Amino acid sequence: MSLRTSTFRVGAGAGYAGDRIDPALDLAERGQLNALVFECLAERTIALAQLRRSHDPDAGFDPLLTARMRAVLPVCVANGTTVITNMGAANPLAAGHAVLAVARELGLPHLKVAVVTGDDVLPWVLANDGELIDSKEAPSYKRESLISANVYLGADALLPALRSGAHVIVTGRVADPALFLAPLMHHFGWAADDWPRLGGGLLVGHLLECAAQVSGGYIADPGQFDVPDLHRVGFPLAEVSADGTAVITKLSGTGGRVDHLTCTAQLLYEVEDPSRYLQPDVVGDFSQVRFAVVGQHRVQVQGAGGLPRPDTLKVTLGYRDGFIGEGQISYAGPGARARGELALAILRHRLEVAGLTSLEHRAELVGVNAMHGPHLGKAYEPYEVRVRLAVRCATHQQAERVGQEVEALYLNGPAGGGGVTQSVREVVAVASALIPRSAVQTHVQVLTHGVPGHPEQLARSAYLYATPAPLVALHVAAAMPVESAVPAKPGGSPKVSPGELQGVPPSAGAAGPAPVRLQDIAIARSGDKGNLATLTVIAKDPLNYPLLERLLTPERVRAHYDGIAKGAVHRYCLQHLGAVHFVMHDALGGGVTRSLALDAHGKTLSAAILALPLAQA
Repeated sequence: MSLRTSTFRVGAGAGYAGDRIDPALDLAERGQLNALVFECLAERTIALAQLRRSHDPDAGFDPLLTARMRAVLPVCVANGTTVITNMGAANPLAAGHAVLAVARELGLPHLKVAVVTGDDVLPWVLANDGELIDSKEAPSYKRESLISANVYLGADALLPALRSGAHVIVTGRVADPALFLAPLMHHFGWAADDWPRLGGGLLVGHLLECAAQVSGGYIADPGQFDVPDLHRVGFPLAEVSADGTAVITKLSGTGGRVDHLTCTAQLLYEVEDPSRYLQPDVVGDFSQVRFAVVGQHRVQVQGAGGLPRPDTLKVTLGYRDGFIGEGQISYAGPGARARGELALAILRHRLEVAGLTSLEHRAELVGVNAMHGPHLGKAYEPYEVRVRLAVRCATHQQAERVGQEVEALYLNGPAGGGGVTQSVREVVAVASALIPRSAVQTHVQVLTHGVPGHPEQLARSAYLYATPAPLVALHVAAAMPVESAVPAKPGGSPKVSPGELQGVPPSAGAAGPAPVRLQDIAIARSGDKGNLATLTVIAKDPLNYPLLERLLTPERVRAHYDGIAKGAVHRYCLQHLGAVHFVMHDALGGGVTRSLALDAHGKTLSAAILALPLAQA
């Protein structure tokens, strides 16, 4: 097939399930897009969606699906923009019919919706689970508690839907970058084994999949790294060329910023080894990626590579894992911390009375030690604190008791307590496993008004996300020794001159006080991947990169996150990007869905590293 040479414009309409709708509408109206992608599905999201569907067979898709479609469908149809989304979650077919209902309401009688299914492999897993689950990875897993099993589909599963000419494509579990890669493969005619181009398309998808995270969101630090007009931050789009290179940008007149630093932060977000980013369609090599600013809020992206796709497929398993009971109460004014600590002491005794002491729990003061523990907690006297108690329970009744004990502090605790909240939530824990490709078959059903869906079954197994071992932490129980520095690619990072990092202001001759903390010379971003946390630190000025590499050893990072990073710490050095990247195992309390922590995703860990004094370098 001959390659098309025209530029393909693809925009990010959402980066998570609850994302804003108005920036997506702005993209649809002014972006001149070929495709608009709504990426709204996380491992936790689909497990909870499966739980909702178990109670209601017509439920299980994204609650904001109809609101989003109502906002963008008229302009997307008028402009010829294909809408692609994984908002089908646990029930893609019901989601497809919901989209048709919105089209009918909007007076769009000719709308065509393609529904991609095949990611739900629960029957196969129940029949073949065997050694799928590593007991170290998921010690609480029991086969009878399993409620969902969703495998990661690749871009190839979407290609028949694109060929059908559908206006909207709805999927369930699809690897996030594949939602962007699929329309690129379709438009440019890239072969399924054209690894370099697929690697470039994968990079585009990875940069866009979290929407505003590449255009100024989740990175602002007032006075240190300012981002203008975040209240109207623009969602990003990519102008992609046939060779897989692209320009990342945003609409004029929107808030935010797109530059080398925002792109580097997103490049490494939730990535383990940058030279082996395992995805269903291709193993991406991001270790040689280069960014160049080519205009205001315009960054040229190139240098991504690709290797043959993995042989095995990743499946995310959701299983019931008890309940978490939580209660909170605030104290303010003189002696607030002392009264908060007294409240915690009372609650510990009350756990004994209730017979809950042996259960896993967290008792902490928000504003002192709730985010990063006592090691990084402040010793000063805050004006206000919030007591928080969270307990993992086997029954709903036990979990209710937790909040009741906190509420009882109103009359039976220290003076001046108020603002009690209490909650109970059922835990749907998540684990990962590998299955053979032969276990999966995908289907495409095209829905139109008055025409029943007709399945187009594909006689092939889907390309799915796979790794040589399950991704959810392999080192849950015992701490592993800290590993020494590891370059992103054998031989280390390529040599680079500071001038290649365009868009970063030079430090030479800069006015102001001498830098004291890491925050003065770097930005940071952290993310979650199962039970491991990723942490990226990027020099604002490339001349300061050697200082980062010298200061941030794996040993020092592990010591800084004492009590948080309980497993191995791996470091990847990317000098040409001015970045040092860490992967911390067994750092998230069993993963987002199981964690008792207030910051279950580890999002605040990046701020903690920036407090390191430069004098230690």
